[in-house]
Amino acid sequence: MDETGAYLIDRDPTYFGPILNYLRHGKLIINKELAEEGVLEEAEFYNIASLVRLVKERIRDNENRTSQGPVKHVYRVLQCQEEELTQMVSTMSDGWKFEQLISIGSSYNYGNEDQAEFLCVVSRELNNSTNGIVKEPSEKAKAKLCYPQHWIMAIKPGPKTGGFSGLTPTLLQAGLEQKAAVMSRGGAAGHSAAKPQDQGWAWMVLLAAVVLQALTLGFPCCIGVFFTDLQHEFQASNSETSWFPSIMVAVLHGGGPLCSLLVKRFGCRFAVMLGGLLSGLGMVSSSFCKSISQLYLTAGLITGLGSCFSFQAGVTVLGYYFVRWRTLANAVASTGVSLGFTLWPLLSQYLLDEMGWRNTFLIFGGILLNCCVCGAIMRPIGSLPQPPKPGEEPGSRAEEAQLSKSNGASPSHAMLQQHTRRTTCFQVLQKYLAFDIFCQNKGYQIYTIGVTWMMMGFALPHVYLVPYAIHNGVEERRAALLISVIGFINIFIRPLTGLLSGHSVFTGRRIYLFSLAVLLCGLSNFICVISAQFSVLILYCVILSIAMSGVGALTFQVLMDVVEMDRFSSALGLFTILESITLLLGPPLTGLLVDITSDFRYVFYTSSFFLISAALFMGLSFCALEKKNKLREASKNTLPPSAPTRLLGERASPTGAHGTVMELGRLEYLQALVTEFQATDSAEAKEQVLANLANFAYDPKNYEYLRQLQVLDLFLDMLTEDNETLVEFAVGGLCNLCLDKTNKEYILEANGVEPIINCLSSSNEETVVSAVTTLMFLTTPQSRAQTTALPVVECMLRFSLSANRRLSNLASLFLEDYCSPPQVEEARNLSKHTALGIPLPKD
Repeated sequence: MDETGAYLIDRDPTYFGPILNYLRHGKLIINKELAEEGVLEEAEFYNIASLVRLVKERIRDNENRTSQGPVKHVYRVLQCQEEELTQMVSTMSDGWKFEQLISIGSSYNYGNEDQAEFLCVVSRELNNSTNGIVKEPSEKAKAKLCYPQHWIMAIKPGPKTGGFSGLTPTLLQAGLEQKAAVMSRGGAAGHSAAKPQDQGWAWMVLLAAVVLQALTLGFPCCIGVFFTDLQHEFQASNSETSWFPSIMVAVLHGGGPLCSLLVKRFGCRFAVMLGGLLSGLGMVSSSFCKSISQLYLTAGLITGLGSCFSFQAGVTVLGYYFVRWRTLANAVASTGVSLGFTLWPLLSQYLLDEMGWRNTFLIFGGILLNCCVCGAIMRPIGSLPQPPKPGEEPGSRAEEAQLSKSNGASPSHAMLQQHTRRTTCFQVLQKYLAFDIFCQNKGYQIYTIGVTWMMMGFALPHVYLVPYAIHNGVEERRAALLISVIGFINIFIRPLTGLLSGHSVFTGRRIYLFSLAVLLCGLSNFICVISAQFSVLILYCVILSIAMSGVGALTFQVLMDVVEMDRFSSALGLFTILESITLLLGPPLTGLLVDITSDFRYVFYTSSFFLISAALFMGLSFCALEKKNKLREASKNTLPPSAPTRLLGERASPTGAHGTVMELGRLEYLQALVTEFQATDSAEAKEQVLANLANFAYDPKNYEYLRQLQVLDLFLDMLTEDNETLVEFAVGGLCNLCLDKTNKEYILEANGVEPIINCLSSSNEETVVSAVTTLMFLTTPQSRAQTTALPVVECMLRFSLSANRRLSNLASLFLEDYCSPPQVEEARNLSKHTALGIPLPKD
């Protein structure tokens, strides 16, 4: 190399190719026919230290790969916008390989430009450690990017067999909509085969789900047909007899968390078939019962638990088989309940007249075994992969298990283990029973209390309507027909109710429709009190069925409205357990009242009391809550300084719907953060608030609010602070915001380029990386002269020679895409780099 920096070439031109490519773009590329040792000789001859280090690492990796057996691969799926695509591919760490690019359309509008979105599939080889545990190198384990990215999925299939097989574009699109990758569960080697969704076999699964709901949810409605016979058989009171259907229904609704654990461990098919076996076993065993208490265990607990497993697992599997038509699939499946309501009472009365209740229960056991057939149809096509816990090493659990088995554990270690077990137990309860949501979310609290109270009277007509009709002289066959009338009308009314509630007019108001349906249920009970004639009871069943259709169609829809979907499963667990308690207690307590008074009318009085009071409580409470939210939004006054401090560790719903953590909308929450930043004197609090604002800056929905609150000026002001953490978060927030055209123009008009350029001299790597990326986004024909000034280009040349791969790749990209060749040449010819004094980040 002479005094001008030029290299004198007198070596083998074949092996000099990788050297020349490295000097051009900073990447090591070696053709398969070339030996790494030859390239190493060339690199050592020209004394290029950084290249020598890379070639030696390459040789060492190849030696390790040869000695460690089969090569395994890890795959990542990244989501990015169109203009981020080049940076994403260019800034991947060494070892990552681009596999596949899939367009998924557009989901966000950045300013006035509609940005296309892509899924980018990348892969890299894994190194096997000596103890057999597959690990990724600490520095290169992740494809670090210079801007926020959506990590959709991380999977580890078996040995690679040529290309990225096992994930099709259709499957990736479905995985994005479900926020998880849908993969096959077959194969010990870990290979996954994608199955088509919303077509073919999925409709057979839907048919099986309809039958399942008819067999499980529809079954308890027929117990009232046997109520009188069971009383006479076991000489039991109304209260004692009513415990049997109460236990069955309570376990059917309250066994959800146990079913969730079973599905997570063994899959939906296993849970459905196990439920079928338990249901059949329970009913067969009940045909041999000698006392009413034995019936509680067999038909009540065992059959109820089996029905719970089959029903909830059958609903869960629909989520795997349907994506586009999921709403339709759930609506169609729910018609199975109405079919069960229609057919079970008629079949029960016929078999009871012909064979007696014992033989009927025996036949019912055989019928419920058809749940196993439905489960066999539900082939396991997918599971939601559980991401590794942050910071958890692959061998940590094995080490903990080994440590726990050691005989010489100290008392402090035993206390630590006990504390860990308590923490784990609390986490499980938190996951499946959302007590925190119940305490903090007012909407969920009101709705859960209202529905729990409602269930005390909701199930009473199903249990006592047939005995009430028989008691008042209605023929047994005609009395059984009453329940069938309710189910038959449900078949047609429930889908119509679902369509009506889905109209945009009722968005945010479905709770009032639900309260109206509950109120109608309560008022309809007075018809039975007026007269017990069969024609009057038919009229009562018609009105009750219409009201019940609204309750059934809206129960879970309203729950989705008041709870964020990422916590819906845990909120549903607590919801079903609480309602199952009142479902368990309602019929027996009412039966006790009938035993005391010998008057069945008190059943309907009691039912009306609970239903009407619950409807008024929910309707009026949500009305008051809505008025409170509207007053808060209308006032738009700055919150007191103490309020935002309370918000720092909490999350507010971006929709501002009923039941957010603090019932705040986007603007109010962001305003609270800004107020807290201005009011607090704590440096740590300022850092936390600024980090939150920078994160919120990534969502395009917040752009207008952030401009209104002058957060862009706040970020620009923080660039001149001495606190490096504040500078890092501020430039990160600007990096997120400048994707929008309006924000970009505002930053340029506010002379924000100069302080961003000054951030290039920071000793914080993240600050420098964000600053480089921000300059890329801010480069326009009008601002190019400033963003690509000579000192900036000179700095990028120095960064391109850095051993830090992220920084060198970004700098090389900046020079190639945003700087003209004369600019680069002029900066290269400068003998001294004193313009900014920007140090190279450390390795």
